[in-house]
Amino acid sequence: MKCTSNLSETNNRAYGTAGRRTSVRLLKVSILAAACAAMLLTGCSRKYSQAFEDNLGQPAFRLVNREVEYAQRARPFAADLCLCVVDGTAEEPAKIKDVGAAGLFDLSGLRTLRAQNLTEKVYPASTTKIMTAYLALKYGDMSKTLTVKKSTINLPWDAQQLGLAVGDKMTMEQALHYLLVFSANDCANLIAEDIGGSQDGFAELMNKEAAALGAVGTHFVNAHGLHDAKHYTTPYDLYLIFHAALQYEEFSEIIHMSDYSTAFRDKDNNIRNIYVEATDVYLNGGMKAPEGIKVIGGKTGWTDEAGANLILCSVTDSGREYVSVVMKAPDYNKLYARMTDLLKEAAADAQSMEE
Repeated sequence: MKCTSNLSETNNRAYGTAGRRTSVRLLKVSILAAACAAMLLTGCSRKYSQAFEDNLGQPAFRLVNREVEYAQRARPFAADLCLCVVDGTAEEPAKIKDVGAAGLFDLSGLRTLRAQNLTEKVYPASTTKIMTAYLALKYGDMSKTLTVKKSTINLPWDAQQLGLAVGDKMTMEQALHYLLVFSANDCANLIAEDIGGSQDGFAELMNKEAAALGAVGTHFVNAHGLHDAKHYTTPYDLYLIFHAALQYEEFSEIIHMSDYSTAFRDKDNNIRNIYVEATDVYLNGGMKAPEGIKVIGGKTGWTDEAGANLILCSVTDSGREYVSVVMKAPDYNKLYARMTDLLKEAAADAQSMEE
């Protein structure tokens, strides 16, 4: 208290008795003002009582009801997605042999049941066409007539093609069917040139949309998936893109088709009709799905560098939906053998969820 006493003595010597009276009055006024401010902020009683309340029981001064506020908040990015790690309640399964990566996702319960190398870099091959189809559905006009150009059919001789010729005309919807059912690379270019303005422009859009979907380990350079060292993805990114495409009912309908045929016009306006069968052997009759589960469809892919790849959406007899993916299998026999193992896992999991 020594400092305070010295300060008082100095004030007395400087201002005298009148100064002391003025200081006392100022002190009293300050104390009174502080007391009034405290009453205004806290009220006279210990508990602040609301003047009235609304019919939802919210304080009158709260302008936004909590229920409305919560409803208006943006949904979390991954609110309807399975994560890229095995669900914490699930036991880590034994690794699948003979493949580079494998994943099994329970869409109904948002659980990841298998996560084998899901974040490793892989070449997608023709599973690339899932993104091409997604962008066609998102930005394309299904009734628009597309015309084949020389650049459209500039492909390696051994690439999967419908056999289009310069001047051929078909709708976006027809091209989309051939793209997904038959994996036609020329139809991938046809779609790309219409939506992107060019094949390079479409690749830029693919990368933009991939990033928006959270597929940050992906980079595309073409619409079809023919090999390029700079064209890659991860199995989990492929799941994210596939999941986005599945939100379109037409996508689910097309990937479930066992074959497709349609009529379109050539440059001389003559009718061309090309029949194709699905590349997925679960759909074209080459292999049966395990008991208790039905394959809705998906996308195959193969190049020498990528190996054999397949991603599928399936539904069990109880109505539970799953996505399964196998990447970088050495051949189609092992690809489908391992995919069948995943489908059995899905069927068994669905049955256990019913018990």
